[in-house]
This record gives sequence, C-alpha cells and structure tokens, in this order.
Amino acid sequence: MLAGILAAQSDLAAALAQLSSTGDNALRAQVAAQLQTLAGLERAVTSGNPAMLASVRREVASAIAAGANISQQVRDDAQRTAAAELAAVSAVSRQQVQSLMRDMHRFDPFLRFASPEDEEAYRRREAERRAYIEEQHRRGTPEGDLNASAGAIGQMVDARAHGAGDSPEFQQRWNELVGTTQRLREQVQRSGGSTREFDQRLRAELRQTLRARGASAAEIEARLAAHPDNPLEAVRDYMRDAADIRQVEQSASLASRQVSQIVAAEEPTEDRTLSDAIARLRAAGATAAANHPDAERFAHGVNANEHPAPPAWSVTLRLALLISLA
Repeated sequence: MLAGILAAQSDLAAALAQLSSTGDNALRAQVAAQLQTLAGLERAVTSGNPAMLASVRREVASAIAAGANISQQVRDDAQRTAAAELAAVSAVSRQQVQSLMRDMHRFDPFLRFASPEDEEAYRRREAERRAYIEEQHRRGTPEGDLNASAGAIGQMVDARAHGAGDSPEFQQRWNELVGTTQRLREQVQRSGGSTREFDQRLRAELRQTLRARGASAAEIEARLAAHPDNPLEAVRDYMRDAADIRQVEQSASLASRQVSQIVAAEEPTEDRTLSDAIARLRAAGATAAANHPDAERFAHGVNANEHPAPPAWSVTLRLALLISLA
C-alpha cells in the first residue's frame, strides 16, 4: 500500500508542476487536495497499527486510482495545449517565411557582387532555397515548416553577406524570422518531434557563407562548436558580428567624408567678388590700360615696386564704387 501511495504522490507532484505554468486553477486545486488525502493515508499506513491498515486499505486503493485519473487528465490537457501552441507557431512560421521570400527583391538595390559570376551563383543558391522551402511546406507538418525556416534563414545570411544589411527593414525582418523559428524549434522538441534536418541545414548554410567570406575550416568549426545543441545560436552570433563589422565600416567611412569636407572647406577659394566686379566693368565698356614692358616705369614716374599693391578688398571696394557710379 505504501509503495502505491508514494507512486501516486510522485505522479501528482509532477502534474502540479505542469499546472504551475497554466491558469487552470480548478484542476490545480484538485491535485493539491488529492495530495493532502494521500499524505493522510501515508501517515495511517506507516503508523504500524494493524487495525488501522485493515480499515484504510480500500480507501488507499480508491485514492491511488483517483490520483492516477487526475494525473492523466493533467497530461492530456498539457498535450492538447502543446499541440495547439505548436500548430499556431507553425502557421505563423509558414506565413512569415512565405512573406519574406516574396519580399526578398526589396533587398536587391543594396546587394553588391564581386563579379557577374558572383551574382549568378547567388541567384542559383536563392532558387535552390526557394525550391527547398516549397518542398518542405508541402509536407504540412511542423517539422517541414521548421526546415523551411532554415532555408529562409540561409537566404537572409547570404543576402547580408552581399550588402542587404544596409536595407532599413533588414534587421526587423531578420529578428522576426529568428524569433519565430526559435519558438517553433522549441515546440517541436517539446512535442517529441525531430529538429535534426533543420539543424543540419543551418550548419550547412553557415559553413557555405563562411567559406565564401574566406573563413578557414578551423574558424567555421569553432563557431559551430560554440553552440553544439542549437546551430541557430551560432547563426545569430555570426549575424551580430557581421552587423558590428558593418557598423564600424560605416563609421569609418563617415569619418573619412567629414575629414575630406573639413579639408575642402579650409582650401583657398577664388575671390569671386573681384572677378564679378571686373566682368561688370567690362560689360559697361571699360577697357584695361596697355601693358608696360617690365623694364619701363609707369608714365607717372613711380616705380610699382616702391609701393605695395593695395589689398584685394581695397581694389574690390573701388571697383564696386565705379560700378555704382556707372
């Protein structure tokens, strides 16, 4: 009897733990009450009184059966809730991936390729991922939707490596995709499903991108080894690093442009006021005096070198006065 009571108590304690994250207060109260009943019977059985044991034998059997029924009800409810949550997040993931792949053309203006061959290879990978995503969605299962998410993640990683991260909407779309995918992966695992194909696909996608960016085999495997149980985290780390590097590059580029602007602003510029004044005088019919040979002095007998030339602002002021009197 005691073994049966202890087993029933263990099942009910597990059921109570499952109910701790739900709002089913009525069922939680039933479990708590049954645990109290079993605790009282445990004390009666361990008292060692033969007469007491004989009187509670039937009550113990009834309490154990009731505890088993309540525990099974909790498990059934948890399974139904998990199935509903899995179906919901799976549907969100499917819609999100389909929308994202329809909108990938929005990143095209930001893409940069090293050569026509580079772009051709990118488009070929994109077409392969689209075919894979459609194939997985046709399965109509949460695992298929999860695998399709791996294809979409691979496309976003590839696009970021070619400049799509400069798009104002890239980061938001990326965060939404990864957040939903993480929830779906967790739900699939809780439901007893397999994430093996998803994990393998993500590892292959990350390896391909890193190789294309010049990473060594050791660097690639080190990234993956940092998250052996969840390659999605390895991909997220890579994307964060890529965003940080891009931010540094943009900051350096901005600083360079600012320095160029400062230097350009400090360079001497032509005195346009003087040029404009001369042009107006010529338009009014004024003509320049004949040039004097270098060896001659001016007619008024004063050597031009004996007096410094008037400052530019003085000449400008005089010309402006002449123009105003014209």
